[in-house]
Amino acid sequence: MEFFAEAEAGGRDAAWIQQHLTPQRIPEYCAFVSEVRPRADGVLEMASFWGVHELRAESISGGMRFFLPDCPNVLSW
Repeated sequence: MEFFAEAEAGGRDAAWIQQHLTPQRIPEYCAFVSEVRPRADGVLEMASFWGVHELRAESISGGMRFFLPDCPNVLSW
């Protein structure tokens, strides 16, 4: 299951979003995320109230896509 939503970007374009909304900065934008850190194998993991899960990010048309492939709820945002 996947949900899609658009957010007002305050006049910022996709390039600005992709440059500033990096995986490491997710805790600044999402209160439920406490930390994003690299694992020894180079994969990023995200600590949140759901637990610690692998984090992947993709640049998409109009912004960014983040997802947790090993999360039981397969969350994307």
